Amino acid sequence: MPTKLDVPREEWTKHLSPMPRHCDDCEWDGGFGGDQPRAVWPPTWRSEGDLLKIMQSMRPQVDCCYSAYHVYGLVRVAVAIAPDGTVRRTQVLDSFSRTPTGDCVAGALESARFPRDSRAEDQAYVFPFLLRPHGN
Repeated sequence: MPTKLDVPREEWTKHLSPMPRHCDDCEWDGGFGGDQPRAVWPPTWRSEGDLLKIMQSMRPQVDCCYSAYHVYGLVRVAVAIAPDGTVRRTQVLDSFSRTPTGDCVAGALESARFPRDSRAEDQAYVFPFLLRPHGN
């Protein structure tokens, strides 16, 4: 298992951008009598470290896509993560979109599981993976 990303950290973090959300501090659960919102505290958010660790754990599945199709390059995949930590959807971006290799990588990432997050809506991130022969 790799100990770092295949792409420089600066490249990875510039694409690590959550979708906008209505509340940065809390999750509303209906509140007192349904009239006023009540904050659920403390919030639990996925950290950059959580995301990196999970994506590193998915590397073997992504490597299988290179082994199956032998297409070299950088695959960027948008991943929408539900509050319960499951992957709600994936979408391959750029030149790998709608290709067998891209579909393989997207499918592999659908099995990822993340920590729960107290934000009410899905969080979307873009993850880059460099497809290449093993040992390169």
